[in-house]
Amino acid sequence: MSSVLLSKYLYLKASESFSTEDYFGHGLVISLLQDSAEMLIWEMAKRLNISSSSKDGFVSLVDNIDKNHQKIFFKQQILELNQARVGFKHYGNLPSVSDLPKHINNCREFLIENSRSIGIDFEKLSSANLIRNSGVKKYVLACEEAMRIGNIENALLNISAALLILEDFLLNQFPIGVSAVNKIRDSFNVFQSDSHRDAQEFTESIADTFDEIIKSIAFSGAGYSRAEIMHIKSLCYSVFINGNNEIVSCRSSNEFQVSIENVRKILNFVMKVERNL
Repeated sequence: MSSVLLSKYLYLKASESFSTEDYFGHGLVISLLQDSAEMLIWEMAKRLNISSSSKDGFVSLVDNIDKNHQKIFFKQQILELNQARVGFKHYGNLPSVSDLPKHINNCREFLIENSRSIGIDFEKLSSANLIRNSGVKKYVLACEEAMRIGNIENALLNISAALLILEDFLLNQFPIGVSAVNKIRDSFNVFQSDSHRDAQEFTESIADTFDEIIKSIAFSGAGYSRAEIMHIKSLCYSVFINGNNEIVSCRSSNEFQVSIENVRKILNFVMKVERNL
């Protein structure tokens, strides 16, 4: 499964990298597409128990599977893509910009159909399936589905919830966690009753400061600086979640911007932190 996940990752990177204005980047796109296809072919060979070695070329392996084991869908199209990659890699011939959308689409169809032939739904496949925290996984998958159908606002809402749940999880692993901060918040009760309001504002301020410090330390254990963490959080909705990990409400600042780029930044952050746990 991890090989097919990597195959999808490479395909998505190729699609995201394509730009009609980036002339030299066209070679990168064609290379990533071919690597994506080859990763799936090797996974097929493994699942079909085909005897092969690292010396076997892509074309010979495709022919072997197709002739002797299982039909390869979109075979001709993927061999054309491979030829374009050979031309770039060995001879420095950049693929035509007019051909790249065709190669991207053909590679996608190749990956979908041949993944299905070995029992994998390529379109629903996500690295989120490897996430161990069920709450984080739930909202990451919901984010990816919202992105797929073009609902960017809902995607941002879901990935904001995923980040909040991940943050709470990290805090609970921290020696001085939520309980210590809550004790600070409640400490205003030690003051005389006529000073409770002022005391509560004071203890809330201290607790909020400690809360941010602890959160920063918790995330820094995953390799991120406080500045990076604060930047990512500034891109999120302020989400409120109940004990069942359900979104109750959310809000945003006046300068808030909903964009696919911000969703991807937060999603990548969540996935990297989760992998480092």
